[in-house]
Amino acid sequence: MPLVLAATTGEQGHPHIVDLLLRHGVDINRVMKDKTALEWAAGFGQVQMTHHLLARGATPTVKALSEARAGAKRSLKAAANYALIIDALHATGVED
Repeated sequence: MPLVLAATTGEQGHPHIVDLLLRHGVDINRVMKDKTALEWAAGFGQVQMTHHLLARGATPTVKALSEARAGAKRSLKAAANYALIIDALHATGVED
């Protein structure tokens, strides 16, 4: 799915391509392999893309929160990034 690839390729994804796809009607909450672009980005520790997708209307989910928490456990080196994602999701009201 192009949106997931645009959101997750590289260190922080490609926000300009995400925006282009959204302008052309791609569903921001479409699922690929049982996860949305937001859930994939959260799982990969992509702070800026997580914020970008939330700002563009992605639905914050408990699954995105779980993905970020799992990522933090996998990579202590990236724990600070995952903490920022967790905080952003909590700010939207997502709790588990």
